Amino acid sequence: MLFIIAEGLEKKYEKTKSSLKPKDFAKKYITCGKRKYDNSTSFYTDFFGDNPELLIKCLKEYHKHNGSHGKDEHYLDELLK
Repeated sequence: MLFIIAEGLEKKYEKTKSSLKPKDFAKKYITCGKRKYDNSTSFYTDFFGDNPELLIKCLKEYHKHNGSHGKDEHYLDELLK
């Protein structure tokens, strides 16, 4: 979902979320240079490595987008505080 937010594809994903999981949507639409999304650590590093501010922005946006978790769960952006 972070890649979808980073690429500004939230509205496009909303139209297909009943039939596609975020990972499958990313595989179809997200690239880094000529490389397609592959859910590897190296892809995350290549995509966000030069721009940590983008990663932080996406983590915060994801929290806003998803609402709240249960009492035992937390969002990654809560670690940034």
